[in-house]
Order: sequence, then C-alpha cells, then structure tokens
Amino acid sequence: MAWWNGPALILIGALPTVIYSIITGHWSVLAGAVTAFSTYYGVYEYIHWCMHLPKQRQVEKPWLFRRLNGHHLLHHRYMHKNFNVV
Repeated sequence: MAWWNGPALILIGALPTVIYSIITGHWSVLAGAVTAFSTYYGVYEYIHWCMHLPKQRQVEKPWLFRRLNGHHLLHHRYMHKNFNVV
C-alpha cells in the first residue's frame, strides 16, 4: 500500500467523530477515536507484516495468530475470493 493509505483510512474513520465534536464541542471524543483508529491500524499492519515475513516472534506463537494466518493464506491462494480480507 502507499504511505498515505494509513492516514487516509484513519481520517475517513474519524469523520463521524469530527462532525460530532464540531456539534457538541467534545473534542476529547475525537482524540480518543483517532487514537483508537491509529492503534488498530498499526496493530493490523504489524500482524500482517508478521504473516508475510515470519521470524518466530512472540506475536506469531499464539493459536489465534496461527488461525488468522491460515485464513490469510487462503486469501492469497484464492485471490478471486476476498474472505473478508481487504
């Protein structure tokens, strides 16, 4: 993905919160939403990177990671199917 995809997705996700903050003046809600979206995106990208470049990291050992990685491999094997992976 291009470098600007992360910031663009975070801003798009935060748009409803921007509108809410403008209307109510509660800017802490916007700060919380941007923090949550940024954290989610960062964790998602790190896990995705670990799936493509496995190196026996701690994050790769739990059952849940292996389950998600199997799902991810299906996505790459059957590219014409999405399997809920964007």
